Amino acid sequence: MTTDTGDSDIREIRAMLREFIGEMKEFRGELKSRIGKLEDGLREMRRDVMELKGVYGGMRKDISYLAEDMELLKERVSDLEEKTEDTLPHRQDLPRRKSTVEQQQHQPPPSRDDLGPNTRQQRESPAQRTRANRRDRQLSAAQQQQAYPTVPGESPERSGTRQQSSHARASTRETAARAESLTRPANLDEPVQHLFTDGVRRGRP
Repeated sequence: MTTDTGDSDIREIRAMLREFIGEMKEFRGELKSRIGKLEDGLREMRRDVMELKGVYGGMRKDISYLAEDMELLKERVSDLEEKTEDTLPHRQDLPRRKSTVEQQQHQPPPSRDDLGPNTRQQRESPAQRTRANRRDRQLSAAQQQQAYPTVPGESPERSGTRQQSSHARASTRETAARAESLTRPANLDEPVQHLFTDGVRRGRP
């Protein structure tokens, strides 16, 4: 009985040891996987740190280049200031510029003739401008009526055609009279005699 009890205890202990060993193996596997993930994370972090170092180094180079450019710009500005001081006269030698108030005091006020149509239109209100346009149209119509009077009982179309033909005949007569006055001499004998005596005086045949 004692031997059987001891054997059973040993079997139980061995079973418990096997179970514990199995659990430890599982835990070891989990630890390995977690350690692997941590190593991957560390490698990625190292890679990011290297990239940041590269970016930082590039930024430092850019900052140093900008500082050099600023120094060059300062030197160029100082050179330009020296050149302008040498070429331009001093401020006390320059003529004093009159202010706007002084220019208005020395300048006479504009007369009514100097004010153009744009200034008049700016002063007029829209109602005044409309009345002025109506007066201009009435005046032009009255002048046209005096130049080409209408015939009682005549239609507007017939009146317009007659006025256009009258205007064309008047312009044709005026052009013909101007051409005749330019081509016809005042005395026909005078230019011929002048040319003849001028040619004899100069010894031409």
